[in-house]
Amino acid sequence: MNDSNETESMGQMGLPEIIQMCCQANRSGQIDYQAGQRSGVLFLQHGQIIHAVASGQEGAEAVFQMLVWPVGRFTFDESVLPNRRTITKTWEQLLFEGALRADHKETALPEGATDTSVVEPVIMTRIQGGQPRLTVVEGESTGKSFEITKEYTHLGRVENNEITLPSPAISSRHCMFITSGNDVIVRDLNSSNGTFVNGQQITEVILQLGDLIQVGPVVLKFESTVKRPKLRNPAADEMTEAGGHFNFHKKTAPLPKPGDADEGTDTSYVAGQRPITYTDLQPANDEKPKTNPLVVILLIGLILVIGGAAYILFRSH
Repeated sequence: MNDSNETESMGQMGLPEIIQMCCQANRSGQIDYQAGQRSGVLFLQHGQIIHAVASGQEGAEAVFQMLVWPVGRFTFDESVLPNRRTITKTWEQLLFEGALRADHKETALPEGATDTSVVEPVIMTRIQGGQPRLTVVEGESTGKSFEITKEYTHLGRVENNEITLPSPAISSRHCMFITSGNDVIVRDLNSSNGTFVNGQQITEVILQLGDLIQVGPVVLKFESTVKRPKLRNPAADEMTEAGGHFNFHKKTAPLPKPGDADEGTDTSYVAGQRPITYTDLQPANDEKPKTNPLVVILLIGLILVIGGAAYILFRSH
């Protein structure tokens, strides 16, 4: 895609890939998408979808309708800008919810409409912000997971690979996983027995969530986990650690000690013989003593009288 304001016409692509490509490039303009006899329009502003129209609907519902359409063609026109906003969700949220609806077959055509075309399910690539990983579902080390944290992750039989699977049917360097933006690509490295994705031998392919990758007798499932934020340590000015316990800086009203109570005072709550009540609490020791306003006025008056007398004596001399 170029940076001019001319209309750009591209080849056949799925709408999720089109949205991801345009939004990640922070584009603004109009996407006309046509799949078979159906067509829809999406309006972008600074990399976010803010309006859409399709199948007699508009807003987010129009996007969900378009996401289940088969692969089609699209044009992008930067000279057409949206004049209204009907969508507040981010493009990542739209793709994620669209994928969930496709999985549960919740997306339906408008009332009275018929659909005779074959609808391809929406399959998302790696979730934005997630951590891609491979989990062994068949073969040796079943249940073991490998997180893909590097740009290039090699899988093979020998130890110098990031993922080592010691099987004679697996080549020393069998395949590699390439992290590209929000996608993970698997590439066969001329292995002896080949690399298979969902039962099909591949040379290179973009992985989709849930894909099964077979190398020799081992089958791995491509997954994505959500990164959890680290918990922030309590601030030093809020609490301090002492003896394995945290003491808050705010003062509270302490309970009187049994030895400090006056003779005849009921301290049965200390022994656990009755519940503690508010009357058992001592006043908080951080209360400041109050000053009587009348005392302040008398002191000020006394100072003025003494000062006046001293001034008169000084002038008389």
